[in-house]
Amino acid sequence: MLADVSPYTLVLVTFLTQLVFYKLVSPLVVRQMFKIYNKPAQTNVQLNYCPASTAMTLVENVLSLYIFFCRPDVSPVKYEPSLVVRQLSGVWLGRILADLTLQLTQPIFQTDVLLHHVVSLVTGCQAVRMGEMPWHMNLGIMMELSNPFINIRAAMLELGDKTSSAYVINGICFAGVFFLCRIATIPLYWYYTLPVILSGKIFEFEWMTVIGSLGCHTVFEVMSVYWFGKIIRIMVKFFRRGKSKEL
Repeated sequence: MLADVSPYTLVLVTFLTQLVFYKLVSPLVVRQMFKIYNKPAQTNVQLNYCPASTAMTLVENVLSLYIFFCRPDVSPVKYEPSLVVRQLSGVWLGRILADLTLQLTQPIFQTDVLLHHVVSLVTGCQAVRMGEMPWHMNLGIMMELSNPFINIRAAMLELGDKTSSAYVINGICFAGVFFLCRIATIPLYWYYTLPVILSGKIFEFEWMTVIGSLGCHTVFEVMSVYWFGKIIRIMVKFFRRGKSKEL
Protein backbone atom coordinates (compact mmCIF):
# COMPACT_ATOMS: atom_id res chain seq x y z
CA MET A 1 0.00 0.00 0.00
CA LEU A 2 2.88 2.36 0.84
CA ALA A 3 5.32 0.74 -1.60
CA ASP A 4 8.84 0.92 -0.21
CA VAL A 5 8.56 4.12 1.82
CA SER A 6 10.87 4.03 4.81
CA PRO A 7 9.13 3.83 8.21
CA TYR A 8 11.50 6.55 9.41
CA THR A 9 10.34 8.83 6.61
CA LEU A 10 6.74 8.24 7.68
CA VAL A 11 7.60 9.19 11.25
CA LEU A 12 8.92 12.54 10.05
CA VAL A 13 6.14 13.13 7.51
CA THR A 14 3.38 12.34 10.01
CA PHE A 15 5.04 14.44 12.72
CA LEU A 16 5.27 17.50 10.46
CA THR A 17 1.84 16.94 8.88
CA GLN A 18 0.07 16.89 12.24
CA LEU A 19 1.84 20.03 13.43
CA VAL A 20 1.06 21.86 10.17
CA PHE A 21 -2.54 20.62 10.28
CA TYR A 22 -2.80 21.86 13.88
CA LYS A 23 -1.46 25.32 13.00
CA LEU A 24 -3.09 25.94 9.62
CA VAL A 25 -6.08 23.66 9.02
CA SER A 26 -7.54 23.10 12.49
CA PRO A 27 -8.28 26.81 13.12
CA LEU A 28 -10.36 26.89 9.92
CA VAL A 29 -12.30 23.78 10.98
CA VAL A 30 -12.81 25.20 14.48
CA ARG A 31 -14.11 28.47 13.05
CA GLN A 32 -16.79 26.53 11.19
CA MET A 33 -17.65 24.68 14.42
CA PHE A 34 -18.32 27.99 16.16
CA LYS A 35 -20.54 29.08 13.26
CA ILE A 36 -22.56 25.85 13.44
CA TYR A 37 -23.11 26.35 17.18
CA ASN A 38 -23.74 30.09 16.77
CA LYS A 39 -20.93 30.96 19.13
CA PRO A 40 -18.35 33.75 18.79
CA ALA A 41 -15.05 32.41 17.46
CA GLN A 42 -12.21 32.20 19.98
CA THR A 43 -8.82 30.57 20.36
CA ASN A 44 -9.19 27.13 21.95
CA VAL A 45 -6.22 24.79 22.30
CA GLN A 46 -8.31 21.66 22.88
CA LEU A 47 -10.57 22.37 19.91
CA ASN A 48 -7.61 23.00 17.61
CA TYR A 49 -6.11 19.67 18.64
CA CYS A 50 -9.21 17.59 17.86
CA PRO A 51 -9.33 17.95 14.04
CA ALA A 52 -5.58 17.38 13.65
CA SER A 53 -5.59 14.32 15.90
CA THR A 54 -8.70 12.91 14.26
CA ALA A 55 -7.25 13.24 10.76
CA MET A 56 -4.01 11.46 11.67
CA THR A 57 -5.79 8.78 13.69
CA LEU A 58 -8.14 8.00 10.81
CA VAL A 59 -5.09 7.28 8.63
CA GLU A 60 -3.85 4.86 11.30
CA ASN A 61 -7.28 3.28 11.58
CA VAL A 62 -7.60 2.62 7.85
CA LEU A 63 -4.11 1.14 7.65
CA SER A 64 -4.51 -1.08 10.72
CA LEU A 65 -7.87 -2.44 9.55
CA TYR A 66 -6.44 -3.07 6.08
CA ILE A 67 -3.56 -5.05 7.60
CA PHE A 68 -5.83 -7.00 9.96
CA PHE A 69 -8.37 -8.06 7.33
CA CYS A 70 -6.46 -7.98 4.02
CA ARG A 71 -2.88 -8.99 4.77
CA PRO A 72 -2.66 -12.74 5.43
CA ASP A 73 1.12 -12.41 5.51
CA VAL A 74 0.72 -10.56 8.83
CA SER A 75 -0.27 -13.54 10.94
CA PRO A 76 -0.34 -14.16 14.71
CA VAL A 77 2.00 -17.11 14.18
CA LYS A 78 4.50 -15.21 12.03
CA TYR A 79 6.98 -13.18 14.04
CA GLU A 80 9.32 -11.87 11.36
CA PRO A 81 9.28 -8.11 10.72
CA SER A 82 6.67 -6.84 8.28
CA LEU A 83 7.40 -3.66 6.32
CA VAL A 84 3.75 -2.61 6.16
CA VAL A 85 3.38 -2.85 9.94
CA ARG A 86 6.65 -0.95 10.42
CA GLN A 87 5.23 1.73 8.11
CA LEU A 88 1.98 1.85 10.09
CA SER A 89 4.05 2.12 13.26
CA GLY A 90 5.91 5.03 11.69
CA VAL A 91 2.61 6.89 11.22
CA TRP A 92 1.61 6.07 14.79
CA LEU A 93 4.96 7.13 16.27
CA GLY A 94 4.94 10.37 14.27
CA ARG A 95 1.54 11.27 15.68
CA ILE A 96 2.63 10.45 19.24
CA LEU A 97 5.73 12.63 18.86
CA ALA A 98 3.61 15.49 17.49
CA ASP A 99 1.18 15.14 20.41
CA LEU A 100 4.02 15.29 22.94
CA THR A 101 5.54 18.29 21.17
CA LEU A 102 2.24 20.13 21.45
CA GLN A 103 2.01 19.10 25.11
CA LEU A 104 5.37 20.79 25.76
CA THR A 105 4.08 24.11 24.41
CA GLN A 106 0.58 24.04 25.91
CA PRO A 107 -1.16 21.52 28.21
CA ILE A 108 -3.56 19.30 26.26
CA PHE A 109 -3.57 15.92 28.02
CA GLN A 110 -4.37 14.75 31.51
CA THR A 111 -1.84 12.61 33.39
CA ASP A 112 -3.25 9.24 32.28
CA VAL A 113 -3.18 10.15 28.58
CA LEU A 114 0.30 11.62 28.96
CA LEU A 115 1.47 8.33 30.54
CA HIS A 116 -0.10 6.44 27.63
CA HIS A 117 1.85 8.56 25.15
CA VAL A 118 5.15 8.16 26.98
CA VAL A 119 4.77 4.37 27.04
CA SER A 120 3.78 4.51 23.37
CA LEU A 121 7.19 5.99 22.57
CA VAL A 122 8.87 2.76 23.68
CA THR A 123 6.47 0.56 21.73
CA GLY A 124 6.58 2.80 18.67
CA CYS A 125 10.38 2.91 18.57
CA GLN A 126 10.55 -0.88 18.85
CA ALA A 127 7.98 -1.37 16.09
CA VAL A 128 9.65 1.05 13.69
CA ARG A 129 13.21 -0.11 14.34
CA MET A 130 12.75 -3.90 14.61
CA GLY A 131 9.14 -4.71 13.78
CA GLU A 132 9.11 -8.18 15.34
CA MET A 133 5.72 -9.78 16.17
CA PRO A 134 3.96 -7.52 13.61
CA TRP A 135 0.46 -8.99 14.08
CA HIS A 136 0.65 -8.28 17.78
CA MET A 137 1.86 -4.75 17.11
CA ASN A 138 -0.96 -4.08 14.68
CA LEU A 139 -3.52 -5.34 17.18
CA GLY A 140 -2.09 -2.87 19.68
CA ILE A 141 -2.38 0.02 17.23
CA MET A 142 -5.98 -1.03 16.52
CA MET A 143 -6.71 0.09 20.08
CA GLU A 144 -6.69 3.60 18.59
CA LEU A 145 -9.89 2.90 16.61
CA SER A 146 -11.91 4.65 19.31
CA ASN A 147 -9.88 7.87 19.14
CA PRO A 148 -11.98 9.72 16.54
CA PHE A 149 -15.06 9.34 18.75
CA ILE A 150 -13.28 10.64 21.86
CA ASN A 151 -12.00 13.60 19.84
CA ILE A 152 -15.51 14.39 18.63
CA ARG A 153 -16.76 14.11 22.21
CA ALA A 154 -14.04 16.45 23.46
CA ALA A 155 -14.85 19.01 20.75
CA MET A 156 -18.58 18.93 21.53
CA LEU A 157 -17.87 19.35 25.24
CA GLU A 158 -15.69 22.38 24.52
CA LEU A 159 -18.59 23.83 22.50
CA GLY A 160 -20.98 23.26 25.40
CA ASP A 161 -22.96 20.48 23.71
CA LYS A 162 -23.87 17.85 26.30
CA THR A 163 -27.47 17.08 25.44
CA SER A 164 -27.89 16.79 21.66
CA SER A 165 -28.75 13.52 19.93
CA ALA A 166 -25.46 13.70 18.02
CA TYR A 167 -23.55 13.89 21.31
CA VAL A 168 -25.39 10.91 22.76
CA ILE A 169 -25.03 8.81 19.58
CA ASN A 170 -21.32 9.59 19.42
CA GLY A 171 -20.96 8.60 23.07
CA ILE A 172 -22.67 5.25 22.48
CA CYS A 173 -20.51 4.59 19.38
CA PHE A 174 -17.42 5.51 21.36
CA ALA A 175 -18.29 3.06 24.15
CA GLY A 176 -19.04 0.27 21.67
CA VAL A 177 -15.88 0.74 19.61
CA PHE A 178 -13.78 1.18 22.76
CA PHE A 179 -15.01 -2.18 24.04
CA LEU A 180 -14.37 -3.95 20.73
CA CYS A 181 -10.89 -2.58 20.09
CA ARG A 182 -9.52 -2.23 23.63
CA ILE A 183 -11.30 -4.76 25.85
CA ALA A 184 -12.46 -7.59 23.58
CA THR A 185 -8.98 -7.81 22.03
CA ILE A 186 -7.27 -8.51 25.37
CA PRO A 187 -8.00 -12.28 25.44
CA LEU A 188 -7.25 -12.47 21.70
CA TYR A 189 -3.83 -10.89 22.22
CA TRP A 190 -2.86 -13.23 25.05
CA TYR A 191 -4.27 -16.28 23.28
CA TYR A 192 -1.54 -15.84 20.68
CA THR A 193 1.10 -14.40 23.02
CA LEU A 194 1.11 -16.99 25.83
CA PRO A 195 2.36 -19.83 23.57
CA VAL A 196 5.27 -17.60 22.55
CA ILE A 197 6.10 -17.04 26.23
CA LEU A 198 5.64 -20.64 27.37
CA SER A 199 7.74 -21.99 24.53
CA GLY A 200 10.53 -19.58 25.43
CA LYS A 201 10.54 -18.13 21.89
CA ILE A 202 9.83 -14.67 23.27
CA PHE A 203 13.40 -14.53 24.58
CA GLU A 204 14.80 -15.03 21.09
CA PHE A 205 13.59 -11.55 20.16
CA GLU A 206 15.29 -8.22 20.80
CA TRP A 207 14.92 -6.95 24.37
CA MET A 208 12.81 -3.99 23.19
CA THR A 209 10.36 -6.43 21.61
CA VAL A 210 10.01 -8.27 24.93
CA ILE A 211 9.45 -5.01 26.80
CA GLY A 212 6.98 -3.75 24.22
CA SER A 213 4.94 -6.93 23.75
CA LEU A 214 4.75 -7.81 27.44
CA GLY A 215 5.39 -4.74 29.58
CA CYS A 216 4.07 -1.86 27.49
CA HIS A 217 1.10 -3.76 26.12
CA THR A 218 0.12 -4.78 29.66
CA VAL A 219 0.21 -1.10 30.68
CA PHE A 220 -2.11 -0.27 27.76
CA GLU A 221 -4.51 -3.03 28.79
CA VAL A 222 -4.61 -1.90 32.43
CA MET A 223 -5.30 1.66 31.32
CA SER A 224 -7.99 0.46 28.91
CA VAL A 225 -9.77 -1.46 31.68
CA TYR A 226 -9.52 1.61 33.92
CA TRP A 227 -10.93 3.90 31.20
CA PHE A 228 -13.69 1.43 30.32
CA GLY A 229 -14.72 1.35 33.98
CA LYS A 230 -15.14 5.13 33.83
CA ILE A 231 -17.16 4.81 30.62
CA ILE A 232 -19.49 2.25 32.20
CA ARG A 233 -20.06 4.45 35.26
CA ILE A 234 -20.93 7.42 33.05
CA MET A 235 -23.30 5.36 30.90
CA VAL A 236 -25.04 3.92 33.98
CA LYS A 237 -25.63 7.47 35.23
CA PHE A 238 -26.97 8.44 31.82
CA PHE A 239 -29.49 5.60 31.59
CA ARG A 240 -30.58 6.09 35.20
CA ARG A 241 -31.27 9.77 34.69
CA GLY A 242 -32.75 9.36 31.24
CA LYS A 243 -30.81 12.34 29.93
CA SER A 244 -27.23 13.15 29.04
CA LYS A 245 -25.52 15.32 31.58
CA GLU A 246 -22.17 13.64 31.90
CA LEU A 247 -21.90 11.24 28.95
